[in-house]
Amino acid sequence: MALMTHEGSGLGNSERDLRKICKGAGFGAGIAIHGADAAKSEAAVAAWAKKSVE
Repeated sequence: MALMTHEGSGLGNSERDLRKICKGAGFGAGIAIHGADAAKSEAAVAAWAKKSVE
């Protein structure tokens, strides 16, 4: 799982790049938060994190 802030690219190539670098690692669903929305995204990130560990 990956948490990224961005300015329009979403997760971009981050997931692909991380899978390539971290061979054999397990990955869950990522979340991309627009940089301008980061300060008001606490609830969305908390919900994502809670779902990710279930």
